[in-house]
Amino acid sequence: MSILLPILLCEKVCPTQEAFANSKKTECYYCNRCIEICPVDAIKFSMDL
Repeated sequence: MSILLPILLCEKVCPTQEAFANSKKTECYYCNRCIEICPVDAIKFSMDL
C-alpha cells in the first residue's frame, strides 16, 4: 500500500481540512471521520475525563 493513500484519505474526508499541511484552521472538532476511514490506524484520539 502506498504511504500516500492514508494521507489522501484523511484530506478527502476532513470537513475542516485540518489534515492539510498548510491548514489555517485552529483545531479539529473531533468528528472522527478520519479515524474511521484510516486503513493503517495512523490517527488515534483519546479524552481525559
